Amino acid sequence: MLRKLRRARSKKGMRYFLIALTVVLSVGLVGSFALMSMPSFQPEIGDNLQGTNEGYYERLEKDIEEYKEILEESPEELEILEKLGNAQYDLGIGKLMEGDNVDRALDNIKEALDSYEKALSIDPDNLELTIQTAVTAFYAGEKDRAETNYSKALKLDPESVEAKLSYGQFLLYGESDIAGAKKQWKEALALAADDATKETLEAYIQQADQMEKLQTEEDD
Repeated sequence: MLRKLRRARSKKGMRYFLIALTVVLSVGLVGSFALMSMPSFQPEIGDNLQGTNEGYYERLEKDIEEYKEILEESPEELEILEKLGNAQYDLGIGKLMEGDNVDRALDNIKEALDSYEKALSIDPDNLELTIQTAVTAFYAGEKDRAETNYSKALKLDPESVEAKLSYGQFLLYGESDIAGAKKQWKEALALAADDATKETLEAYIQQADQMEKLQTEEDD
């Protein structure tokens, strides 16, 4: 798997890597916090994780157009910018999960990134929005922007379990940095308050340990 991670560098390779990563992480739509450990902005969108069909996509596309019309009149309407980003993200991730029209799916995710960054320009200290922007940047293939936003999130709240958990995922699957991912997850584990989050982090750390072991065996 590590060799596959290293090979996922070209544009074409990145597209297929993102599909594989989506399956590996069982990434949820916005609002499905437990699946990707991301902030929940708009639960009504994420509730249809299993409903990624044409009707669902049409509703998201309709929502996107409506939000854009509102923003033409009020371009700095923070709530609408967030909702626009959510709808664009959910549309892109849904299509990415299906593996159909990957280029368009990535375009949707990049559009979501632009919307989130506009929202952040209005509310720069919003931790959840910063984490969401980082996650979206990663899926858009914009790893530098992802790193920037993860670093910002951890400066906003150095003890954010959500930021550390998500940053660890980025380090492992985006940078092949097993040690870095484990560091973030172990720190998050020490801070986690609920059993479900602790179990998730323990599973991630165990997975990283197994990958480290495989890497050592390959290097021998």
